[in-house]
Order: sequence, then structure tokens, then C-alpha cells
Amino acid sequence: VVKYASNKLGLTPGVTGTDDENLKTLLRNMLEYGAAAQIYFGYNTDNLANAILNGPVINEPTLMVASASAKAGETVDVTVSLKKNPGVAGVVFAIRFDETNLEYVAYTDTSDYSKPQVSVNGNVFSYTWYNGNKNYTSEKLVTIQFRVKSTAATSDNEVVCVGYEMCDIDENEINVNVLNGIITVK
Repeated sequence: VVKYASNKLGLTPGVTGTDDENLKTLLRNMLEYGAAAQIYFGYNTDNLANAILNGPVINEPTLMVASASAKAGETVDVTVSLKKNPGVAGVVFAIRFDETNLEYVAYTDTSDYSKPQVSVNGNVFSYTWYNGNKNYTSEKLVTIQFRVKSTAATSDNEVVCVGYEMCDIDENEINVNVLNGIITVK
């Protein structure tokens, strides 16, 4: 049931979900009811059915750009994480955003890593970090703050990873899936 709901809700990487809002509501309610039943009966409470509603189901290393929403003129934070981090000593990635509707404001280093090198060139945010001492397994990398331009119309604006490289302490390349985000202008 959870896998079916994950697929239909579009939470499984690589699977397009349904556009039927009634079905989405039904599936969310079904997962919430299932979780409540699990708690009531004390069954599998470490793996509640509604856990997938907190984000996509991720079973492999995944560079994830979070989604968010804001109104024109507001700021919005987008977190970039490395889910199921196998242990990295070097991380490089670039995130492209729609500069028609969004402008870069600032970043916050949310990792446990030493200070990264960050730059913004037009509509591309670049992040570089390397530590030759050990592998880090923290999932948090960085939070990027954008301002939705006051002229922005209601729309979905992709925040897309346009390239990455990662390695472990032995400089072995680490391949990851990429899950891009969307900033919805309300």
C-alpha cells in the first residue's frame, strides 16, 4: 500500500505521480489512518505508513534539492542534502535556478563539514568542499535563500542540479541519484 501511494503521489524518484487531486487526498488520508492504526495496535511503529509524506522514499545515495513555496516579494529557503550519504570527503555541485522569478540572497552552511567554497554566477549556485582527513556522513550540506521577485507570477520554478562530483577519502568516485526541487510561487 505504501509503495503504491508513494508512486501515485510522485514521491518515488523516477516515477511520475497522478494529477488527480481527489486520489492524492485519498492516499494521504489512507496513509495517516494506517499510521494511526499501527500506533494503536503497536505494530511496526518504527516504520509508520505516513512517514513517506515527510519526503520522498530514498534508498540510495541521493543529492536532494528541497522544494518550497512563497509569495511574490517573500524569501524562501531551499536545503540541499545528501540523503543516504555513504561517506564523502569531497563534494562539488551546481544548482541552476530561474532568474526570471528568483534572485539569490544568501546561503547558510548547514553541514558538519569544514567551510565550503561557494559562488553564484548569474543563475547558477556552485558549492565545493574537500577534506582529506576522513569521510563525513552528515546528510546536511547547505541552505540557499532566494527572494521571489515582486513581478513573479504564480508558477512552479525548477531548482535543478546541473552537475556534481563526489568522492570518498580514497578519491573513489561516488555516484548518486539527483532529486531536483521546485519553488512554487503562490
